[in-house]
Amino acid sequence: SMALLVCEVRRSLLQCRVRVAGISRLRNRLEVRWEYITSHLSLQIQREKNTTS
Repeated sequence: SMALLVCEVRRSLLQCRVRVAGISRLRNRLEVRWEYITSHLSLQIQREKNTTS
């Protein structure tokens, strides 16, 4: 029964790790998109300033 318990603990740890990896991957994707959006917006703002002046 001890071996079974160890097996269960290992499996739950593995699932936890997989979930954490998925979350970090999602966060990285969101951060990349955020970087793109903010740089795009700052470019737009610069252009607006240039055209008005």
